[in-house]
Amino acid sequence: MKLFDILKEISTLTTKAETSTLNLFEHRYLQKLISAVDFLIYSEGASESENFCFNENLKHYLNILNKNSKNLNFSKKEKTELCFFQHSLLRKVKNLNGFCYKNDIKRFDRFNILKNIAGIWDFNLNRDEYSLIEFIKFIMKNIYEIPFNLIDEVFNLINSNWKSLDFALDAFPDKLFSLKEIENYFFGSNIKINYNLNIFGGIDRYFSVFSPGNNNHLFLPKNDQFSLFEASLIVHEFQHFLDSKYEENENDSLKSKTECMYNCEKSALNSERIFVLSQGHTKLCRYYWLQTNLFYPILLLKCELQNLLYADLKPIDFASLCLEHGLEPLPISSLLEWGAPFQMSVFCAAAIDLEQNWVKFLQ
Repeated sequence: MKLFDILKEISTLTTKAETSTLNLFEHRYLQKLISAVDFLIYSEGASESENFCFNENLKHYLNILNKNSKNLNFSKKEKTELCFFQHSLLRKVKNLNGFCYKNDIKRFDRFNILKNIAGIWDFNLNRDEYSLIEFIKFIMKNIYEIPFNLIDEVFNLINSNWKSLDFALDAFPDKLFSLKEIENYFFGSNIKINYNLNIFGGIDRYFSVFSPGNNNHLFLPKNDQFSLFEASLIVHEFQHFLDSKYEENENDSLKSKTECMYNCEKSALNSERIFVLSQGHTKLCRYYWLQTNLFYPILLLKCELQNLLYADLKPIDFASLCLEHGLEPLPISSLLEWGAPFQMSVFCAAAIDLEQNWVKFLQ
């Protein structure tokens, strides 16, 4: 699909929202779609007409939400998701009245976002370490629905001086996969779930937009020649589509897979992990999977917590932090700017739960 087609879908759903005929699933889907297009425009740019169309729809939808939010029967959790959505967009506009798109992202104050969320839950949040950590744990348990024992594990890792084993990562299988091969692996002889393939060469990640009863969108930077781990990311998104399809059919045994962020990501990460391990080089692939979904994300959470406590007064050098923990230095991830507060904890907790021998990969 082209950006124009996605904008057309957003326009249709926004018009439907104006008549108050969108259900909560559709509101959530529309918000994901708007966030996806916002990221695409930031990464690739857009024509003047596409920018105008997006900004007008964004302005229109936010006005609808502001007008009707009290009439929409949102739970506290849904109000929190709406707060995440609004903040993820409003920080990137230079004129809140005109909603003019801005190509550079200013660092935003995550603490104020947390204060707004704390107000929804009647939580007295202060900018001190104890109060912040208690509220972050509250978010992890009540919004992301991470099991409490895993929350403790995540914070133990954040606060400890662990160091990963040293693996020669250049020894990975060099097989390349076509999209057709990945589809055949995942769906097999089953009926393939329909999805819209969106190729945008300027993006730096693989992601999807899905919701029961709505379209599935897969966003990729290319359409062929995927490495093992690029292919595993596509398997991850296919699992989201499958869980969404089961939920649409109201299969009780799989209900809430897409509603609960922890269950949703754990299901997708498990499919990703099984695919990676099925290709051989088991120990090496298991380590890389943990590195991607646990070790680096833990360090990102450490940076995020530091920023919440001290803003930019005590910045962390992420490359140095990686070296301290035995990891190859990487530039700090843009996921810190785009994700919801402490969202990477979902991946960390799921990885700990799925790979229970993860400690063996630390020195």
